[in-house]
Amino acid sequence: MTANVMIDIETLSTEPGATVLTIGVVAFDPLASKHILESMDIRIKQDHQDTPARHISASTLQWWEKQSNQAKESLRGGTLSLPEALQKLSDFIVRARSRDKKMNLNVWANDPDFDSVILQDCFKTTGILCPWQFWESKSMRTMKMLAKDFLNINTKKAYPRNGVYHNAEDDAVYQAEVVTDIMGRLALNMCNLNWNALDGASPVWKSIDGLTLRHVADESGETRGIYTLFAQSDIEGSSPQSFPIHAFVEKAEMATLISAMVARQRSLPFRPPVNVSSY
Repeated sequence: MTANVMIDIETLSTEPGATVLTIGVVAFDPLASKHILESMDIRIKQDHQDTPARHISASTLQWWEKQSNQAKESLRGGTLSLPEALQKLSDFIVRARSRDKKMNLNVWANDPDFDSVILQDCFKTTGILCPWQFWESKSMRTMKMLAKDFLNINTKKAYPRNGVYHNAEDDAVYQAEVVTDIMGRLALNMCNLNWNALDGASPVWKSIDGLTLRHVADESGETRGIYTLFAQSDIEGSSPQSFPIHAFVEKAEMATLISAMVARQRSLPFRPPVNVSSY
């Protein structure tokens, strides 16, 4: 699968030539059980950004005064010059890209028109090669729009915030988790899987394009959102058989798991997803 990186920056301006104080970067895999593969907090000295001069906005300084002490603390302690910080970011992204055999990469940001544009300007003015191409930029805002318009998800309520607001690394980790979840839900939607239909009586079986999902009861007979995923044989002339490929999976993890299976199936001859059916 294409490698994925989420970037978040904290700045002293909203201009493309803004002074950058911190860069948070996360490598993540939406199909892995542990989504966050690696993260880094890069802090930059402000006084090392005057040649060439980076922009500082009075309105942005005023905005920072209204933020939490934890957020403001995350801006302090910079030890790197801007070129050193950019090289560290570049090394991280090159390493993340190498996780994909074809060296494909998605560089995510909450809004690439802010984070990516400012960083690309930093790379340009320091003479360091930007480690991604413009077509590799992806927007978390677009994913949230898809979640709202196609999945009817209120993203503000569905994704309670973890970490410190405007701490670049915390922001990047949170955003990577949100993108991962929305990717999984979109994949489930493609498979015509309705979670509401799975909740209730146990056991419940659902067929999802050659995969079978069983809602498993615990020893007390109660269901606790635990499922077993089966791959069903599709041998012509034989009765259907199923065998477990992943057991006792929490519902929160099932979206990722099915996304992985769907991705693997794409390498096989295409057949349209079937409607979810009980049996």
